[in-house]
Amino acid sequence: MALQYLKSVLVAQDAVQDIFEKFWASRTSMQHIENPGGYLYVTARNYLISRLRKKAAECSYNTEAMLHIPERGASPDGLLHIKEVTEAIEKAVQALPAQQKKVFQLSRKEEMPLKEIAAQMNISYATAREYMSLALKSIRKYLAAHLHELPAIIALFIL
Repeated sequence: MALQYLKSVLVAQDAVQDIFEKFWASRTSMQHIENPGGYLYVTARNYLISRLRKKAAECSYNTEAMLHIPERGASPDGLLHIKEVTEAIEKAVQALPAQQKKVFQLSRKEEMPLKEIAAQMNISYATAREYMSLALKSIRKYLAAHLHELPAIIALFIL
């Protein structure tokens, strides 16, 4: 079923792994379930649909972002704005507390999911998510304070 929904063997294998991890983690609370196979099927279906929705939102966001980022023939002024925003983001990241900085860099530069970041840093998923949220808030606040003349939309797309 995962392969039918996701159309990629590797992605489907990862999804099945995640589904079984969730199933296994909640096994003690599922003793009252009369049909565990049906429960697993519905859980898997819901997880896969949720994953597809997230992927669709990411694709939509990436497509929208690409429409607004100049590729070739960008004006020198536009390139200067992009450079300024990039430098400002880097300064904002450098100003973050160590744990937030590490979570942000692993997430954005290494493209690691928060679940893997939490495991690597020996912290809970909720803590990793909180660090990421705090880091993004700090970066937005820094950009708002330091980039008055630039359009905010450029900063949002680069983040």
